[in-house]
Amino acid sequence: MEKNNAGEENNHQDTLREYQEKYRILTEMMPLGAFRLRPAPDYRVVSANRLFPQMLGFDSGDAIEGISVKDLLIDPAHWQQIETDLIRDGSVTQRELQLKHKEGSGILVALNARVVPGTNVPIAWIDGVAEDVTERKVLEMEMHYHEAEVNRYVLALTRANEKLNLLSSITRHDILNQLTALSGYLELMDEGPKSPQIQKYIEIEKRIAQTIKKQIQFTRDYHEIGVQSPQWYNVKKTIETATAPLLLPQGTLTVGIENISI
Repeated sequence: MEKNNAGEENNHQDTLREYQEKYRILTEMMPLGAFRLRPAPDYRVVSANRLFPQMLGFDSGDAIEGISVKDLLIDPAHWQQIETDLIRDGSVTQRELQLKHKEGSGILVALNARVVPGTNVPIAWIDGVAEDVTERKVLEMEMHYHEAEVNRYVLALTRANEKLNLLSSITRHDILNQLTALSGYLELMDEGPKSPQIQKYIEIEKRIAQTIKKQIQFTRDYHEIGVQSPQWYNVKKTIETATAPLLLPQGTLTVGIENISI
């Protein structure tokens, strides 16, 4: 009977050592700071893996063992809400808080923790892991800043572009008005008596005025390509509109495209 009890005790010890070894390997190899806390009122550090004290600037876990977790926080008041949630829910997930570095600066961590109940007490200890998210948060802040700067520049460029578009539109309108006036005077000159040479000059001036008008209208159409949103164009109507100002002999242009849009 004593031999059986001794055998069971040895098996129990072997199982316990195996469990402890697996726990040690797990906590030492994972890229997170792992720790165990005693229950209230002080919540002191019982043990920690190698990474957790290194996150705080210490060489080993011995340096923080026995320290209250509140003394490891930049703002100890933050632990009150975590304590309340642990008692109520039994765990907390991805809770962000600032831990105090050995040099006094703060590091931002994402905390996951759970309550381990005891046989006769509601909380035997608390196991937790902390991930240092300081660099990630700094990067996120920089990204938000640069995004805001880009949006600000885009808004400034949009406003500047609107002003340039307005100026361009007014300028085109003024030039077309002057061309209309010039064309009117040329028509008046064409009606009166004149020599063949003057008649030739008037015809050339009319063609030049018409060319300038087409070029101004082209700049307006080209400008609207980048301003207006894309839309569907009927191919037949577009060709007819584009060729309407051309001086083509009657019957030289036939558009046989129907019901096609681009």
